[in-house]
Amino acid sequence: MVDIKNFSIFVIFFLINFSVICYSQESPITKSTETPFRLIGDIHFKKSVYFKNTIVGGISGIDMNPDGLFYLISDDISERDPSRFYTANLDYDEKTFNSIKFINVTYMRTPSKSTFPFKNGLITSVEKEIANAESIRYNKESNSLFWTSEGLNAFPIAPIQPFIRQMNLNGEFVNEIETPEQFRYFVNNDKTGLRTNATFESLCLIPNSDELLVVTEAPLIQDGLRPNYFMNGSPVRIVRINWKTNQHIAQYAYVPDKTPIQPLPAVAKSDNGVTDILHIDSCRFLVLERSFSNGYDIAKGNSIRVYEIDLSNSATVSTNSSLSITPFVSIKKRLVLDFSQIGLKRIDNIEGMCWGKDLSNGKKSIVFVSDDNFNYKQIFQILVFEIDSNLL
Repeated sequence: MVDIKNFSIFVIFFLINFSVICYSQESPITKSTETPFRLIGDIHFKKSVYFKNTIVGGISGIDMNPDGLFYLISDDISERDPSRFYTANLDYDEKTFNSIKFINVTYMRTPSKSTFPFKNGLITSVEKEIANAESIRYNKESNSLFWTSEGLNAFPIAPIQPFIRQMNLNGEFVNEIETPEQFRYFVNNDKTGLRTNATFESLCLIPNSDELLVVTEAPLIQDGLRPNYFMNGSPVRIVRINWKTNQHIAQYAYVPDKTPIQPLPAVAKSDNGVTDILHIDSCRFLVLERSFSNGYDIAKGNSIRVYEIDLSNSATVSTNSSLSITPFVSIKKRLVLDFSQIGLKRIDNIEGMCWGKDLSNGKKSIVFVSDDNFNYKQIFQILVFEIDSNLL
């Protein structure tokens, strides 16, 4: 017998989403006939990892300096330990990924040189900001680190705004990079601005320049809805900024895929967003999309895909206040890696990627890391791939 109530809910849900599908724009996608990625190995931890009296978790970004030292940033908002990043060595070659060895933990500092407080202490704390860190990048020129915080839109007095900052290797504040006013939480406004927990998830320094790219995980509210299983997403914005002059150079529209895994039941939540971006050269980039569908074991609800984009001839949308109203041309993208095709039994919440060490066979390596959300049902996972750059 058909459950009329649940069936009616499903029909209404479908019709609402169908009306949106008619007006949404899908990024043109091509697929590589041969993937440039070959999995070397993965290491994951089923139980909590502790290092120097801190819990290693919530790893949302990763990068490597020319000496082969990796930086891993945690999105802990000082709830468990002060906001921090770790340095580590990864032992791997073209055949095997052997181990990860943590070297140090460094606490990030506010402009007043304090560690970041936990949100519950903001009312009484002198500091009125938190670090909700999501991405980290090493800059060789300045021997410093750039990082993003996606802020917090659940503070009882006022939202904590996201930011892009530069810090030295000791975690001390160096500079803050200005972002356009539209990339803010707006109080008592559900029609414009950033979505909660879906802001500056991705950061990339453009080689041979003073420019960077920062990407929102989800569309701005005025740009439309997030994707789900039934419809393509509205565009997220890739923002290009000169970090030395604070000049806002351009914005580009990138449309994430529909969620490939149907949630259970069909009316349950599913979404997809951009969790990292990485340069190939000064024009081409890799974009990491991470989706999750409710109703499954956490490992089975994830879907991870990597796309190649080229910004050299891409249209800009810098002057468009609302991409749900103003026509736009989305960035073309090419699927280069689908994690469901690499034979792993478990893929967790992959949020960070970076270039790794050059391999002895002359090829490059690339490293991915997962954010376990400090959830005992998830895993802290690191994957290393060999990459044939000739196929990009």
